[in-house]
Amino acid sequence: MNHGSVGPVAAAAPTAAPGAWGTPPESVGHGTHARRPVAAPPPPSAPPAPMAAPSTDETMMLALPLAQRPAADPPAEPGAGANPGPGVPASGPGGRPGRAGRRAAHAGQPGGGHTAGGVAGGATGGAAGSDGAPSGAHPWPAAGDAAAPSPAGATRTGSPIVPPGTRPALLTAAFAVLLLLAALLGMWTLVPVVMLLQVLTAAGWFRLNGMWPARQGIALAALSALVADVALLVVGPDGSGMGRAGALAGVLGAVWLLPLAQQMARRGGREELIPAVTVTASATVVSVMAGTFLPALRAAQDAAEGAVGWPASAPIVLGVSAVAVAVLAAAAPAARLPGPLRNPGLRAGAGLALAAGVGAVLGGALGVGALAGLVLAAVAGVLGLAGRRVASYDFPSAFVHHTAGVALPLALAAPGVWLAAVILA
Repeated sequence: MNHGSVGPVAAAAPTAAPGAWGTPPESVGHGTHARRPVAAPPPPSAPPAPMAAPSTDETMMLALPLAQRPAADPPAEPGAGANPGPGVPASGPGGRPGRAGRRAAHAGQPGGGHTAGGVAGGATGGAAGSDGAPSGAHPWPAAGDAAAPSPAGATRTGSPIVPPGTRPALLTAAFAVLLLLAALLGMWTLVPVVMLLQVLTAAGWFRLNGMWPARQGIALAALSALVADVALLVVGPDGSGMGRAGALAGVLGAVWLLPLAQQMARRGGREELIPAVTVTASATVVSVMAGTFLPALRAAQDAAEGAVGWPASAPIVLGVSAVAVAVLAAAAPAARLPGPLRNPGLRAGAGLALAAGVGAVLGGALGVGALAGLVLAAVAGVLGLAGRRVASYDFPSAFVHHTAGVALPLALAAPGVWLAAVILA
């Protein structure tokens, strides 16, 4: 036989009618093909053989989308894959392969059979199915399987108290130095610095309480603080400092109506009204508290006119210095400290002791007195550490640490500095 020639069909094989179902060609030599014998078509007088009805398994499989159909038939009975037994046809009606023929062909394919773990392979025949499932897993979920838990429902673990780190403490110290320099330069230099502290306090307070964005609330708190600053600067003392305190209380009572009206005008649900009013009102109070550095300087200036023997900026210098020292010591990296000081409580206590020592030294140098300076610095240090503690609650974010964690130590210490200035005067 020549190379590339096609051999004759076997003489014993009957000729297949056009359009009959045949079997694929079978190679009998290099470049030579021959056809296997096919069954003769039935005589025209005989009725066509009825088509076998599809089985239940085939119907269920055809009902599925193409991407979810299993790659293999249901598990074959013992002996499947071998030659069909007597009486079991290898081909169905019309020359198409029957169920036994399909099982035999399927058993001969690599990776096409069933395993004990389930269906092996997907539509691609690889180690994973079309959806990335491993070999042996069904490409669709079984009935009654529970859905996988959502990552959004995961609960946080660990302590919800996360104190601000070294960077917020450094920013607090820098802000304290800015307040100190502004107090040395005079009242009108101190006013813009205090207003910046009030805005930072309001923003951090809203974010600390989980309300963000809160542009209207921050604007209301800042406006209330500005009105309070004007009242504190305009009202003069009555000999005991109660004139400014009364003006401050009156301003707070009036400005509280603004957040109440703003929240009542909102279209939110009633369950959101009380938390929103509470946070807005408390933000107003904390922001106004940050502005009490102004009456502290004014009270010291009034006392300086009576020749008390110390500069008007002394109370603010002592207070903000104590806050800076206490916060820096409390935020010191624990890994670089000896064993006992790695405890947060001991670090805070050490910071308070350092703040009191700095207050005693500065009090003697400024003419206030070592004892007065120590007491004033200790009070300011306690309030500053309390502000840092407040900024540590409920899994605070980095934004909270860099707003509330920076401003609250100074904002809470301001009323103590004012009270100390009134007492010293």
